[in-house]
Amino acid sequence: VGIAAAAVRSGAQALLQAARCPCVVRVPLCDEISIKKALDIGAAGIIVPVNSRGEAERVVRYAKYPPQGTRGVGIARAHGYGPRFQD
Repeated sequence: VGIAAAAVRSGAQALLQAARCPCVVRVPLCDEISIKKALDIGAAGIIVPVNSRGEAERVVRYAKYPPQGTRGVGIARAHGYGPRFQD
C-alpha cells in the first residue's frame, strides 16, 4: 500500500494501522524530518525524489541508525511501542 506524504501530516499513522500490511510512504523532499517522521510512524519503506548522488546518500543516512546513519531512537509504533525494540 502506498501513502502520499500529505497523509503523514494528517493521520497517516491511522492509515498504516488500518492497512494491516507493509506500507510505503512517499515523502515530498529529501528532508530529514519528513523521512524520519514517515519511518517513525511505522512505514515499511519510503519513496523520496532525489536529483543527485549526494541527495541519495543523505536519504540513506537519514533512514539508517548509527553507525551507518543519523536516525535516532524513539519508542513509537515502528518499535511496537517498546516490547519489540530489539527487532
